[in-house]
Amino acid sequence: MDVVAQFYFRDVTASIAQPIRRLARFQKFTLAPGESKRVTFAITAKDLGFVGQDLRANSEPALFFAWISPSSTSGESVEFTLLGA
Repeated sequence: MDVVAQFYFRDVTASIAQPIRRLARFQKFTLAPGESKRVTFAITAKDLGFVGQDLRANSEPALFFAWISPSSTSGESVEFTLLGA
């Protein structure tokens, strides 16, 4: 069975409005029936950034929610903080 693990995040405290969920990374792989797999995503401050009002790339300290799920409408969130950007 083909599976796609997707990493979504939401910047809750950004200085400008952000999407509810934004796709940052994904991995596609095949699982046999009953098989499971650990998936790891390396996320950088740049991945969590956005284009600011000055039209420049911007990463700022913020509170985030993150999901790893097969779609943008599923999964349970975890919370993390980006301290220095």
